[in-house]
Amino acid sequence: MRATQVLLPLWACLSGTIAQHVHYQIPEVEEHVHSMLAEFAQYTNYHAPTNTKGFARPTHVPKPAGCAPYWMENIKHQGIAAFNANPAGYQVFRNVKDFGAVGDGVADDTAAIQAAITTGGRCAPGICGSSTTTPAVVYFPSGTYLISKSIIDYYYTQIIGNPNCLPTIRAAANFTGGLGMLDGDQYGANGLGFGATNVFWRQVRNFIFDMTLVNATSAITGIHWPTAQATSLQNIVFEMSSDNGTQHQAVFIES
Repeated sequence: MRATQVLLPLWACLSGTIAQHVHYQIPEVEEHVHSMLAEFAQYTNYHAPTNTKGFARPTHVPKPAGCAPYWMENIKHQGIAAFNANPAGYQVFRNVKDFGAVGDGVADDTAAIQAAITTGGRCAPGICGSSTTTPAVVYFPSGTYLISKSIIDYYYTQIIGNPNCLPTIRAAANFTGGLGMLDGDQYGANGLGFGATNVFWRQVRNFIFDMTLVNATSAITGIHWPTAQATSLQNIVFEMSSDNGTQHQAVFIES
Protein backbone atom coordinates (compact mmCIF):
# COMPACT_ATOMS: atom_id res chain seq x y z
CA MET A 1 0.00 0.00 0.00
CA ARG A 2 1.55 3.31 -1.11
CA ALA A 3 -0.47 5.65 0.98
CA THR A 4 -1.90 6.06 4.42
CA GLN A 5 -4.92 8.25 4.94
CA VAL A 6 -5.41 10.11 8.17
CA LEU A 7 -8.80 11.55 9.00
CA LEU A 8 -8.37 12.32 12.64
CA PRO A 9 -8.72 15.46 14.70
CA LEU A 10 -5.95 15.24 17.29
CA TRP A 11 -7.33 17.08 20.31
CA ALA A 12 -5.12 17.35 23.35
CA CYS A 13 -6.65 17.23 26.82
CA LEU A 14 -6.55 20.37 28.93
CA SER A 15 -4.09 20.11 31.83
CA GLY A 16 -3.67 16.41 31.13
CA THR A 17 -7.19 15.66 32.37
CA ILE A 18 -9.52 13.55 30.26
CA ALA A 19 -13.08 14.75 30.59
CA GLN A 20 -15.79 12.13 30.88
CA HIS A 21 -18.80 12.77 28.66
CA VAL A 22 -22.16 11.71 30.05
CA HIS A 23 -25.12 11.91 27.69
CA TYR A 24 -28.72 11.46 28.74
CA GLN A 25 -31.16 10.86 25.91
CA ILE A 26 -34.77 11.97 26.15
CA PRO A 27 -36.55 10.80 22.99
CA GLU A 28 -38.84 13.83 22.66
CA VAL A 29 -35.93 16.23 23.08
CA GLU A 30 -33.69 14.29 20.72
CA GLU A 31 -36.37 14.28 18.02
CA HIS A 32 -36.89 18.02 18.33
CA VAL A 33 -33.14 18.78 18.26
CA HIS A 34 -32.57 16.65 15.16
CA SER A 35 -35.50 18.32 13.45
CA MET A 36 -34.19 21.79 14.20
CA LEU A 37 -30.63 20.95 13.07
CA ALA A 38 -31.62 19.25 9.81
CA GLU A 39 -31.69 22.51 7.85
CA PHE A 40 -28.05 23.13 8.77
CA ALA A 41 -26.78 19.66 7.78
CA GLN A 42 -25.08 20.96 4.63
CA TYR A 43 -22.87 23.14 6.81
CA THR A 44 -22.21 20.78 9.71
CA ASN A 45 -21.88 17.40 7.97
CA TYR A 46 -18.57 17.46 6.10
CA HIS A 47 -17.82 14.87 3.42
CA ALA A 48 -14.23 14.30 2.35
CA PRO A 49 -13.28 15.42 -1.18
CA THR A 50 -12.52 13.21 -4.14
CA ASN A 51 -10.17 10.50 -3.01
CA THR A 52 -6.67 9.94 -4.26
CA LYS A 53 -4.54 6.95 -5.15
CA GLY A 54 -5.34 3.66 -3.50
CA PHE A 55 -8.64 4.48 -1.81
CA ALA A 56 -12.21 3.59 -2.68
CA ARG A 57 -14.55 6.52 -2.19
CA PRO A 58 -17.66 5.67 -0.11
CA THR A 59 -20.65 5.38 -2.44
CA HIS A 60 -22.84 7.63 -0.28
CA VAL A 61 -20.50 10.61 -0.54
CA PRO A 62 -21.26 12.83 -3.56
CA LYS A 63 -18.23 13.39 -5.79
CA PRO A 64 -17.41 17.08 -6.28
CA ALA A 65 -17.14 18.22 -9.86
CA GLY A 66 -13.60 18.96 -11.00
CA CYS A 67 -11.26 21.09 -8.95
CA ALA A 68 -13.58 23.90 -8.02
CA PRO A 69 -12.11 26.78 -6.00
CA TYR A 70 -12.92 26.76 -2.30
CA TRP A 71 -15.01 29.63 -0.91
CA MET A 72 -12.06 30.70 1.23
CA GLU A 73 -10.21 31.82 -1.91
CA ASN A 74 -12.79 34.30 -3.10
CA ILE A 75 -14.51 35.86 -0.11
CA LYS A 76 -13.64 39.35 1.03
CA HIS A 77 -10.90 38.99 3.66
CA GLN A 78 -11.68 41.65 6.21
CA GLY A 79 -10.92 39.94 9.49
CA ILE A 80 -8.32 41.56 11.72
CA ALA A 81 -6.03 40.50 14.56
CA ALA A 82 -7.73 42.61 17.21
CA PHE A 83 -4.85 42.51 19.69
CA ASN A 84 -2.12 43.25 17.19
CA ALA A 85 -0.28 46.55 17.61
CA ASN A 86 -1.34 47.47 14.07
CA PRO A 87 -4.55 45.52 13.38
CA ALA A 88 -5.34 47.43 10.19
CA GLY A 89 -1.90 46.68 8.74
CA TYR A 90 -1.46 43.08 9.91
CA GLN A 91 -2.42 40.37 7.37
CA VAL A 92 -4.35 37.44 8.82
CA PHE A 93 -5.31 35.55 5.63
CA ARG A 94 -2.40 34.52 3.38
CA ASN A 95 -2.76 32.74 0.05
CA VAL A 96 0.60 31.08 -0.69
CA LYS A 97 0.34 32.06 -4.36
CA ASP A 98 0.27 35.71 -3.35
CA PHE A 99 3.73 35.12 -1.86
CA GLY A 100 5.16 33.62 -5.04
CA ALA A 101 4.27 29.93 -4.80
CA VAL A 102 3.65 28.41 -8.23
CA GLY A 103 2.12 25.02 -7.42
CA ASP A 104 3.15 23.38 -10.71
CA GLY A 105 5.24 20.58 -9.18
CA VAL A 106 8.38 21.91 -10.89
CA ALA A 107 9.27 25.24 -9.27
CA ASP A 108 10.69 25.09 -5.75
CA ASP A 109 7.98 26.68 -3.60
CA THR A 110 9.77 26.31 -0.25
CA ALA A 111 10.69 29.96 0.24
CA ALA A 112 7.31 31.26 -0.89
CA ILE A 113 5.39 28.97 1.47
CA GLN A 114 7.69 29.86 4.35
CA ALA A 115 7.22 33.56 3.63
CA ALA A 116 3.44 33.14 3.74
CA ILE A 117 3.81 31.68 7.23
CA THR A 118 6.42 34.04 8.67
CA THR A 119 5.52 37.47 7.28
CA GLY A 120 4.35 40.02 9.84
CA GLY A 121 6.69 39.58 12.80
CA ARG A 122 4.98 36.37 13.88
CA CYS A 123 5.72 34.07 16.82
CA ALA A 124 8.62 31.80 15.76
CA PRO A 125 9.86 28.63 17.51
CA GLY A 126 12.76 29.24 19.87
CA ILE A 127 12.21 33.01 19.78
CA CYS A 128 8.64 33.49 20.99
CA GLY A 129 6.99 31.32 23.62
CA SER A 130 3.38 32.11 22.67
CA SER A 131 1.25 34.95 21.34
CA THR A 132 -2.37 35.86 20.64
CA THR A 133 -1.45 38.95 18.62
CA THR A 134 -0.25 37.38 15.34
CA PRO A 135 -2.66 34.67 14.14
CA ALA A 136 -2.55 33.52 10.52
CA VAL A 137 -4.60 31.47 8.07
CA VAL A 138 -2.27 30.12 5.36
CA TYR A 139 -4.28 28.88 2.40
CA PHE A 140 -3.18 26.58 -0.46
CA PRO A 141 -5.19 26.53 -3.70
CA SER A 142 -5.18 23.28 -5.66
CA GLY A 143 -1.81 22.40 -7.15
CA THR A 144 1.44 20.54 -6.45
CA TYR A 145 3.91 22.44 -4.29
CA LEU A 146 7.48 21.14 -4.52
CA ILE A 147 9.63 21.71 -1.42
CA SER A 148 13.34 21.03 -0.89
CA LYS A 149 13.49 21.46 2.89
CA SER A 150 11.19 21.60 5.90
CA ILE A 151 8.40 24.14 6.15
CA ILE A 152 8.55 25.55 9.69
CA ASP A 153 5.20 26.12 11.34
CA TYR A 154 4.68 29.14 13.60
CA TYR A 155 2.49 29.71 16.62
CA TYR A 156 -1.26 30.22 16.07
CA THR A 157 -1.20 29.14 12.41
CA GLN A 158 -4.02 27.45 10.47
CA ILE A 159 -2.69 25.74 7.32
CA ILE A 160 -5.61 24.90 5.03
CA GLY A 161 -5.82 23.37 1.56
CA ASN A 162 -8.67 23.36 -0.96
CA PRO A 163 -10.91 20.43 0.09
CA ASN A 164 -12.52 20.25 -3.35
CA CYS A 165 -9.21 19.11 -4.87
CA LEU A 166 -6.50 18.44 -2.31
CA PRO A 167 -3.26 20.35 -2.91
CA THR A 168 -0.13 18.20 -2.83
CA ILE A 169 3.00 19.14 -0.91
CA ARG A 170 5.74 17.08 -2.56
CA ALA A 171 9.24 16.52 -1.20
CA ALA A 172 11.89 16.94 -3.89
CA ALA A 173 14.26 14.03 -4.52
CA ASN A 174 17.04 16.06 -2.87
CA PHE A 175 14.91 17.02 0.15
CA THR A 176 17.10 17.84 3.14
CA GLY A 177 16.68 19.33 6.56
CA GLY A 178 14.35 19.04 9.48
CA LEU A 179 12.27 16.40 11.12
CA GLY A 180 9.23 16.77 8.87
CA MET A 181 8.17 18.13 5.52
CA LEU A 182 6.03 20.31 7.77
CA ASP A 183 7.66 20.84 11.17
CA GLY A 184 5.10 21.87 13.78
CA ASP A 185 7.69 22.53 16.48
CA GLN A 186 11.25 22.91 15.21
CA TYR A 187 14.11 21.76 17.42
CA GLY A 188 16.71 24.33 18.42
CA ALA A 189 19.73 24.51 20.68
CA ASN A 190 17.53 24.10 23.76
CA GLY A 191 15.19 21.43 22.47
CA LEU A 192 11.71 22.02 21.06
CA GLY A 193 11.17 25.63 20.06
CA PHE A 194 7.76 25.78 21.73
CA GLY A 195 7.42 24.13 25.14
CA ALA A 196 5.81 20.71 25.20
CA THR A 197 2.71 22.06 26.98
CA ASN A 198 2.55 25.28 24.95
CA VAL A 199 1.71 24.17 21.42
CA PHE A 200 -1.71 25.75 20.90
CA TRP A 201 -4.12 26.94 18.24
CA ARG A 202 -2.94 25.32 15.07
CA GLN A 203 -4.24 22.96 12.44
CA VAL A 204 -3.34 21.32 9.14
CA ARG A 205 -6.20 20.13 6.92
CA ASN A 206 -6.97 19.05 3.34
CA PHE A 207 -3.58 18.01 1.93
CA ILE A 208 -1.60 15.25 0.26
CA PHE A 209 1.97 14.88 1.56
CA ASP A 210 3.97 13.09 -1.12
CA MET A 211 7.36 11.57 -0.25
CA THR A 212 7.63 9.21 -3.22
CA LEU A 213 10.43 11.13 -4.97
CA VAL A 214 12.70 10.56 -1.95
CA ASN A 215 14.70 7.32 -1.88
CA ALA A 216 13.20 4.73 0.47
CA THR A 217 16.51 4.49 2.34
CA SER A 218 16.40 8.20 3.24
CA ALA A 219 14.58 9.06 6.46
CA ILE A 220 11.71 11.50 5.90
CA THR A 221 8.57 12.36 7.86
CA GLY A 222 5.44 13.99 6.51
CA ILE A 223 4.51 16.00 9.61
CA HIS A 224 6.38 16.53 12.89
CA TRP A 225 3.57 17.36 15.29
CA PRO A 226 4.34 17.86 18.98
CA THR A 227 1.01 18.97 20.33
CA ALA A 228 -0.67 20.27 23.47
CA GLN A 229 -4.08 21.93 23.12
CA ALA A 230 -6.55 23.06 20.45
CA THR A 231 -4.64 21.46 17.55
CA SER A 232 -5.76 19.16 14.75
CA LEU A 233 -4.72 17.21 11.68
CA GLN A 234 -7.65 16.52 9.35
CA ASN A 235 -8.28 15.03 5.92
CA ILE A 236 -4.65 14.31 5.09
CA VAL A 237 -3.24 11.69 2.71
CA PHE A 238 0.37 10.54 3.06
CA GLU A 239 2.04 8.94 0.04
CA MET A 240 5.35 7.24 0.75
CA SER A 241 7.59 4.40 -0.33
CA SER A 242 6.36 0.90 0.48
CA ASP A 243 9.74 -0.75 -0.24
CA ASN A 244 11.11 -3.20 2.31
CA GLY A 245 13.05 -1.30 4.96
CA THR A 246 11.56 2.05 3.98
CA GLN A 247 12.55 4.96 6.18
CA HIS A 248 9.45 7.00 5.33
CA GLN A 249 6.85 7.77 7.99
CA ALA A 250 3.67 9.83 7.93
CA VAL A 251 3.42 11.57 11.30
CA PHE A 252 5.78 11.84 14.26
CA ILE A 253 3.98 13.01 17.42
CA GLU A 254 5.83 13.59 20.67
CA SER A 255 5.66 15.52 23.93
